[in-house]
Parts: sequence; C-alpha cells; structure tokens
Amino acid sequence: MTTAFLVSYAILWVMVAVLTIGVFAMYHHFGQMYLSSPTGREEQGPKEGSYFKPVESIDILGATILVPPSNRPLLVAFASTSCALCAQLREALKLLAQRNPEVSVVVYCDGSPRAVQAWAGDLAQVASVVADRRGKIAVRNGVDATPFCVAVGTDGLVRAKGIVNDLDTLELLADEARSLPVLQSAN
Repeated sequence: MTTAFLVSYAILWVMVAVLTIGVFAMYHHFGQMYLSSPTGREEQGPKEGSYFKPVESIDILGATILVPPSNRPLLVAFASTSCALCAQLREALKLLAQRNPEVSVVVYCDGSPRAVQAWAGDLAQVASVVADRRGKIAVRNGVDATPFCVAVGTDGLVRAKGIVNDLDTLELLADEARSLPVLQSAN
C-alpha cells in the first residue's frame, strides 16, 4: 500500500507540473494573440491627441536629448536588440532620417548600452539612439511590442502611432508628424 501511495503521489505532482506548464503556455499564446489583434495594437502606446511625455536622456554618442523637441516634428521608434524585425527596420530608419532632416528621429532601444551601440551601427550618425535599459521608457509610454513608432507634432501632441515593419509606414508616420494640427469646431 505504501508503494502504491508513493507512485500515485508522484504521478499527481507530475500532472500538476504539466498543467502549470500548460497554463503558462496558454497565457503566452493569448497574450501574443492580443498584441497582434487590432484591439491590442490600438491600446499600445500613448493615446493619439495626448501630449507625449517629456523624456530627457543621453544617447549612445553621449549627447543629451530632450524628447519631444520644441517646435519640431518627431518620430519616436521603440526597438529591441533581440527583435529580428527591429534589426530589419534599422536601415529604413536610417533612410528616413536622411531623407527627412526636418523630422527628429529618436530610437529607444531595449538592451545594454554596449548591445544597443552594436545594434545601432551607423544609424546613430543620423538619428538619436538611446539605450533603454529594461525598456523603462517604452513601458512608461505603454509600448509592449516592438518595433513600434509614435509620430509627434510640433505642438508635442501624438498624431499617429503603430507597429511598423517597413519604410513606407515610417514615411506615413513622418508625414503625420509634419502635418498641422486639426482644429476641432466648438459644436
């Protein structure tokens, strides 16, 4: 009887472990589904029409930057050194910054300063790249998925936002940042 009890007890704990792993796997799966759904994407980032929260930081070249800059359109990109899509987007960000010198481009990249510097390469010559340790700035702005961009107008208001994966989308966001604010009627 003691042997049967020990065997059933061991089987019980194996089943508990398997169920625990299953619950975490489902949690991860549904979290990914939410982030990739239209509703999840809409919830990411600061609200459109709200002021972008000011951030003062030091980029990987040692320059102090204040985001958002006054009276200048801004494109803020959130990336990660471990994100394959972010690595592919790096060249598009560089091209965007070169083609649109009137738009400030700031990239907050999750990772250690050394890893971010290696990730950025020559992007840091045309855009401000900031090492965002543990994604603190991204979390402060409600960004959970990368690559994510926010277009901020000259007035500091968020004009557009979204997950990006190509130069065309980046250019659309830059156009939004450059656009004049729409005045709402008092009706």
